[in-house]
Amino acid sequence: MRLRWIATAFVLSGCVGTSVDLRAAESKLDVVHRWDFGANEDAKADRWPDDWTRRTGVQYPKYLSIGITRRATSKEDLAEIEQFRRTFSQWSLAWKLKKFPWQITPESTPKEFDQWLERSVLNPYLEFQMDGGAAEIVSPLLPVERDSVYGIHCQGMANDPDLGYELSATLTLLDRDRKVVLERSTRSLRGVENWQSLTTNDQYPFDPRVAFAQIRLRVAPLNSKAFRGRFGIDAIELIRSPRLALQVNKPSGIFRVGEKVIVQCTATGMTELQSSLDLQLKDHTGRIARRATKELEPLTGSNAMASHLVALDNSPAHSSPSRGIGKADRWQGECRWELEGLEPGYYEVRTQLERSRADRFELIDRFVVLTDTNTGLINNQIGLSIPEDRVPFDRSLDKTRWLELLREMHVGRIKLPIWFDPRDVDAGAELASRIDQFQSSGIRCVGVIATPPPSLIPFFPKLKTADTASSLEDPHLTQSYLDPVIQSMCSRLVHFQLGWDDETDFANSPGFKPSLEAIEKTVKRFGQDVQLIAAHNPVVEVDDAPSIDTWQLHSPVAMSSSETKRLLTNRQGDSSRPSLPWLSVTPISQKQYGLETRVRDLTERMVMLTESPWNGQVIAWAFDPASENNAILSSAGGPAEMFIPFRNLASTLASVQNLGSLPTARLGRNAVLVRDDQASLLIWGPQNVQANLYLGRNIRARDLWGRTVPVDNKRSSLGPIQSIEIRDWPVVIEGIDLYAARWRMGMSIVTQKLDVVVGREEFIEVSFENPFPFPVSGTLLPVCSALNDDQSVERFQVEANGMEKVAIPVRLSPYANTGPAPIEIVASIEGPDGPVTITAEDELQIGSDEFEFEVSYNVGPDGELIVEVEAINRGGKPGSFDCYVKIPGRTRQRTQIANLTDRSRRTFVFEDASELLGSTIWLQCEQIGDGRVMNKRVQVTN
Repeated sequence: MRLRWIATAFVLSGCVGTSVDLRAAESKLDVVHRWDFGANEDAKADRWPDDWTRRTGVQYPKYLSIGITRRATSKEDLAEIEQFRRTFSQWSLAWKLKKFPWQITPESTPKEFDQWLERSVLNPYLEFQMDGGAAEIVSPLLPVERDSVYGIHCQGMANDPDLGYELSATLTLLDRDRKVVLERSTRSLRGVENWQSLTTNDQYPFDPRVAFAQIRLRVAPLNSKAFRGRFGIDAIELIRSPRLALQVNKPSGIFRVGEKVIVQCTATGMTELQSSLDLQLKDHTGRIARRATKELEPLTGSNAMASHLVALDNSPAHSSPSRGIGKADRWQGECRWELEGLEPGYYEVRTQLERSRADRFELIDRFVVLTDTNTGLINNQIGLSIPEDRVPFDRSLDKTRWLELLREMHVGRIKLPIWFDPRDVDAGAELASRIDQFQSSGIRCVGVIATPPPSLIPFFPKLKTADTASSLEDPHLTQSYLDPVIQSMCSRLVHFQLGWDDETDFANSPGFKPSLEAIEKTVKRFGQDVQLIAAHNPVVEVDDAPSIDTWQLHSPVAMSSSETKRLLTNRQGDSSRPSLPWLSVTPISQKQYGLETRVRDLTERMVMLTESPWNGQVIAWAFDPASENNAILSSAGGPAEMFIPFRNLASTLASVQNLGSLPTARLGRNAVLVRDDQASLLIWGPQNVQANLYLGRNIRARDLWGRTVPVDNKRSSLGPIQSIEIRDWPVVIEGIDLYAARWRMGMSIVTQKLDVVVGREEFIEVSFENPFPFPVSGTLLPVCSALNDDQSVERFQVEANGMEKVAIPVRLSPYANTGPAPIEIVASIEGPDGPVTITAEDELQIGSDEFEFEVSYNVGPDGELIVEVEAINRGGKPGSFDCYVKIPGRTRQRTQIANLTDRSRRTFVFEDASELLGSTIWLQCEQIGDGRVMNKRVQVTN
């Protein structure tokens, strides 16, 4: 029945002359070639696509069934299709001859209808029936233009409930000698998936060697237990699109404040003329900092540009069945955008180009603008762990650019893969030269022994991807191919790490013990001071391997600074573990956390490295900084979004002494840092604060991106202060008064509670520590709402390197509210460089905490205000009270509570509650025979 409805629709469309051409007419991109696996692509009718090649070998068994399969294969479907074919042919010919259909006997079926029928009803596709092993087939070579970008689009399905395999399609670009230049793969299909699109169409880097394209279809096992599964692929298209390039005028993407940034956009292989471009510049906050519209000028002679299309022997040079666009129709264009006066920060410049009539392609380039603070500093506690053997960086990032990048980031260490092929003399010499250049410039190197180079992989049959344990488990192979490497490197390196930071705890495995002992024997033979490092997940409890000198800690979920402190404290107290472990300062996941959270977390973990007692003793590493999730670097070695925070923290914390934090709630988390007798203050939240305090005469503030933070210098009745707003990002305040900071860190309020007793003098005790080799004197003034207004200052003096407790006499107001009250002690000190004002803040308990009075109210049925007072004895000793309830404009009411031992409740009634809205209910209770006064105020709000 379904086919009959399709038949009717197609007959009517054909009769009125509507085009029956398939999806090619809908496509707006240039389709270079398409495979639908129909009769035209199976000339031998052997269910194998013409000119495709099957890969064979031990891992690719021939018995696996791979071939063209039709979706409609039942006898009933085929019979109905044949009837459908005859009906259409009869009606189509009758329409042309202007006769009735029953008067016509067709001899053939129109070609267009056969094509439509095959694609829409029979719908053949390429099927893989898996039964162990892997399967792979490759397309014929197709010539391509190097000035364009190519991708693939296809449909795929999976029927593998056991999740044993995965299906993917890969586009391979080759040079004239058929050598691979680059590859791009679609996402993989696993499990049970209905037909869905698989694509690759990203803008890969330009490479003049590109001459041919080839498509590879692969079904690979996910594990050794993979058994049966069925996969299909269909409608494969090789697509051409323009090559679009957006770049700034420095390959490194690193600019200084004041430098001009020139953005250049170039398009080649364009088929649609676009006269202008809209460009946007966004900073790290996501704010649009600049925007512009620029004319896109065609380049002279672009229509005659060489496409460098290489013809294959006995094959067509280039085919485009869906669109007949020739090379002469394509053009090149460019535009420039000059950016001046940019603030420090991380930037993304974006634009869109028309890739076709219906498609727009967004281009993004990234760069940073830096300040020149702390130039030349190297932080030897921070390093980068670069797994180049897994994901190689761009070829242009040579050792000289790497050295410049490390210096720019202020890091003093780097981990590099060192396993080279001993038969390749040039590779060994290049690696040695690279390490020598780094170390002669003050960058300490760690050699990572992970997986062998590609030329040695055939000799390691048990090798698994990114699995160091499998590459080192055979001591005989290790001795043959690794001993020469270690011998060469031991004269240059002291530290060798087995595996990368994320390969945790394989060195603790009992099965790995023989290999570990063999490697230890080798390195100790060539270098007595050589140390072995391996990764360990601190969450997992394992026995330390005696051959490992230092552990690199790494966990899937980053440890907080408090967790790390506990771990280091425990390790310091363990005499069986003489060396502290290496830590991780890899940024937390970009996928799970926002940029503000990531920056603050990184700040806290890097500051922790400078704290006593392990300052200078702990080394920390950022692993795989170019991964998309960590985003410190790009794959080309340029800056990513965490580049500036990481770089500025490394420089700010290089060679500093962390004195601790200023004990003030006004700043949140902070650290006082000293380098060469110059002090700075690092503040990192967690919440936004408006800080009002004295930090020094000539302070300068900047956030972690390098942008200036305004400092408002004020003079209050208590002395000079600065007002600084700490918002979304950590802030570094430079030039702070070291004397003021150290005195504030040594100043605290000792007194925690004061009783309000009519006519009695109380004392607030303040502790003051002077860490300097000279005496200090000044005055102390308490500021608190609970004190009388006529409070006088108290003079004090502390000897050199001394500590004093100063008692400040105070009188409390009899009207002061009972309960906690904020208090400040303002110290005015004669410092070596002039007067210094510092403030200590705390909270005082005003009144007795042995008795508590609660006041509540409600409105009665006649509109009266009912006030209830509940007295509670918290201390146990009985007490009696004379109590008054006062409301402005109303007669005060009095009651007595005699011999209160537990709880007692009193009720007071005031007329016309509506007139008292906004008034204050004041309860005042004086303890009979003691003179202590307790006050409680509540405002009538509803």
